[in-house]
Amino acid sequence: MWTSISCTNQAVSQRFLCCISVNAGKMAMYSSWIFGLFMLIPLYIIGFIAYAYFGDCDPLLSNKISAGDQVLPYMVMIVFRDLPGMSGLFIAGIFAAGLSTISSALNGMSCVTVGDLIQPHFNWSKNTLLWVSKGLTLTYGIICIAFAYLSSILGGLIQATLSLLGICAGPLLGPVVLGTLVPFTNSAVMIIFI
Repeated sequence: MWTSISCTNQAVSQRFLCCISVNAGKMAMYSSWIFGLFMLIPLYIIGFIAYAYFGDCDPLLSNKISAGDQVLPYMVMIVFRDLPGMSGLFIAGIFAAGLSTISSALNGMSCVTVGDLIQPHFNWSKNTLLWVSKGLTLTYGIICIAFAYLSSILGGLIQATLSLLGICAGPLLGPVVLGTLVPFTNSAVMIIFI
């Protein structure tokens, strides 16, 4: 799953294809790994802090929260209860980070749909394709909102996200690996392979 996410995911591939050379793409990949570590280390530390903070009283077992995904926001509300606005600022930062990721993913899905599925088969003007792309972005956004509502039914958000990514990662990675290892592969073989 992680190989597919870091190598064949459209949002990641789009960023690497914007590099001016293969060496620049490699440097972008290496730097993303380094920055990824600098992002993961504080996340692990926050997890350890939350574990230590709630070590004697699990908020999930004491019914103060309804899902494991709510531990960090609940801890922030408790820690910053005497500082007005800090918990809101923290939650706003999380939403801003999530929305920036979602907006690039929606734009990427729309561009791929228009560029790979619509443009080769229809001789539409650039203005029409632009409106189709905007409509697809809106449609994909509505689908994402629907999945957000469904996540409350599925249980933990992280587990549901990883499950969906795992379901999509194999069919995405398989054709890329096949096309890389077997250069004479065509679309008919890819369909059989999937």
